[in-house]
Amino acid sequence: MSKVGSPEVAFVLDLRSHYTGPLGSAWKLSGNALQGAAVVNSDSRKSGWGEYRLMGRHSWMRSSEMPLAKHFSCILAAIVASVAGMVTGITQDLPGFTGIAAGLFAVALIASAVEMNSGFWRLGSFGPSDEAAVEAAIRNSRLLALGYLWGALALFMSYKLTPLRWQHGLQYGAGMALIAWFIQFYVHFLVQPDSRLRTPEALTKAMWLSVLHGAAALGGLAFLLLSGKINSIKDDWAANHVFLAGGLAIVALSFVSAYTHTRLSSAPQARRESIAEVRND
Repeated sequence: MSKVGSPEVAFVLDLRSHYTGPLGSAWKLSGNALQGAAVVNSDSRKSGWGEYRLMGRHSWMRSSEMPLAKHFSCILAAIVASVAGMVTGITQDLPGFTGIAAGLFAVALIASAVEMNSGFWRLGSFGPSDEAAVEAAIRNSRLLALGYLWGALALFMSYKLTPLRWQHGLQYGAGMALIAWFIQFYVHFLVQPDSRLRTPEALTKAMWLSVLHGAAALGGLAFLLLSGKINSIKDDWAANHVFLAGGLAIVALSFVSAYTHTRLSSAPQARRESIAEVRND
């Protein structure tokens, strides 16, 4: 077993093709999967290759090249385009166009969430699950904050730049902006290496809060649809489009985040068993 630095963190790699990277010995061939165990420095971000993380079956990516950074500008562009489309639809008295503009942003945000989390899903039971769980929580929280930021901007612009007037429009917009700030405030502490929010217990509590958040949003969607408010002819109709699209995005992001955490939190036991198997051989 090769050892690099201290303290030590063990993990197992499942590669579908030969790997020629800097990892050490203790490799074994099992079917078409080359499996191996290695021990690396948990503070390996300072080393040349320690910045890499396992994503998928046999690819390594630097932290700075992760999907959130790649898609961040695209999501911001989607926010601008969606808000501009909604304002255009309102001023031109095209409610359908406004709804499409809102819905397309929700689709873009959900698609980004699925793509960003798919690497963690493929990671499965291998790799440094604790660090991966923290990274996933950071990314999903930032995505959620962007969703609320879109909602705030959409409400502000819809009721400040158009003839529509609704007494609660700016209030709901301010509330969404505040929620986005609180989420980013949480991320600020989550990225700190010594933060208690990074512990498995804290992440599990955050996961359950995410589930409750999604359930609450689902309840709001049910009320919006069943009460008929989505078909309102009052000036709150634009806000209802924001609530519908934003609610769908929140539900999807909340349960995607919970699913990712569940996949990663189940990894340690499988990882220990795989390492023990390699050691025994």
